[in-house]
Amino acid sequence: MFEDWLATTMQVADSSQLFSAGYANYMTRHLDEAEKLVEQAISGNAAAPDSWHRLHYQVLFDLERYSEAELILLDLLERSPTDEGYWRLLANHHLRREDSVKALAALTIAQHIDILADTQDLLQIVSLYNVAEAPERGARTLEQALADGKLQSDFSLLRKLGDLLLLSREKARAIEVLQRAAAIAPDGKTHELLASIWFNDQEWRNAHDAYVTAIEKGGVDDVDRLYLLAGVSAMRAGMTKEARSALTKASRSTALQPQAQAMLKKLDEA
Repeated sequence: MFEDWLATTMQVADSSQLFSAGYANYMTRHLDEAEKLVEQAISGNAAAPDSWHRLHYQVLFDLERYSEAELILLDLLERSPTDEGYWRLLANHHLRREDSVKALAALTIAQHIDILADTQDLLQIVSLYNVAEAPERGARTLEQALADGKLQSDFSLLRKLGDLLLLSREKARAIEVLQRAAAIAPDGKTHELLASIWFNDQEWRNAHDAYVTAIEKGGVDDVDRLYLLAGVSAMRAGMTKEARSALTKASRSTALQPQAQAMLKKLDEA
């Protein structure tokens, strides 16, 4: 109806009317027509509001004319460099293009010039450092945010920091953080992770205790396998009583029974 009126009216359509027609086409996914009308509306109005440019950006993005869309977004940022919404939109633009490095750059710049301080922005920056294969920078960013009180320490953030430190090959610091996370964890999965680290490092007593705690706290998979690993750890630590207890429980599993019983036999022969 709008287009029919535009085609038949004796009046010259003003920029607002052109924009409204463009918006209607966008909402009905007639993107080529929407782009033409919105562009006409903007070119005919030197004071076109930012919302018009935002729509022009979205139409071009949906048309997969990404470079043109990005130029509009950068122009909006140049005019309003302190608008946090535009920085987020730029980061999201790059994320939708699967370019995590450019998305990270946009958010990091905004953070450094004190535009973004929202919790979710900080967490996204931390996650993007990991995606961009720079976990050590993610760890530093998260540590600083916790130290500055920009993020409140809780289990999920401590676990994230511990994981980032592990990926950064800072094992000793990772263990310290993971122990703090495990103390307030809702389940035993963080204790299981600690147990696996200590098992690989042949710290048998620590590994045994962490496996048992993981089982007791619950929420872990394949409990019988954890009992077997706890038994192996205790056996190698010379903890005969604890080894026998864990291996006896592991032997309840049909799949693990031969291994568990073989180790129990070794204990009996010792």
